[in-house]
Amino acid sequence: MNFETSKYLIICNNLIEKNLFISFCDKFHSEFHLIDEFFHIDYPQLIINLVTKPQIDIIAKTKGTSYKNVDVPTSLNGFSTFQEVYVVQPNENNLYDTYKTALHEVVHLISYHLSTKKKRIKLLDEGIAIYLSNQYEGHTFSPWVNAYLKNTLPNFNDFCTYDSLQFGKKRWL
Repeated sequence: MNFETSKYLIICNNLIEKNLFISFCDKFHSEFHLIDEFFHIDYPQLIINLVTKPQIDIIAKTKGTSYKNVDVPTSLNGFSTFQEVYVVQPNENNLYDTYKTALHEVVHLISYHLSTKKKRIKLLDEGIAIYLSNQYEGHTFSPWVNAYLKNTLPNFNDFCTYDSLQFGKKRWL
């Protein structure tokens, strides 16, 4: 099943209920324009693949560099290469999280077209992706308040890393 616009193509080659696929695409589409307007750059059509969790684990191991020698975390539900995005396909229980993850990964994919080095400090990389995908809608400051109350606020140098695994292991949020 596919959904295509001039800016992106959503592909799901696995069995998925048609109404669920349409709902995912509608929700993604309704928020994508904000990301596109933010960057305001030209880029090739984005490819978003909806896959199973076992498939995304294999993709992360084979196409990524971060997970080559370590286990893929069970929490990994989205992954982007420099060419396309992979997101665990939605079900009735995870529709919101899935389309937000897809938006998050699309931010990474578009941002890769800003730099030929294809490497950036994770504070900017993840921060912009979380902000533009609006993943903390309604909870904008609560992760930082909780970190303050637990006395686990990060040091600035915790943010200054290019390593996704090192950044992800920090549990201040």
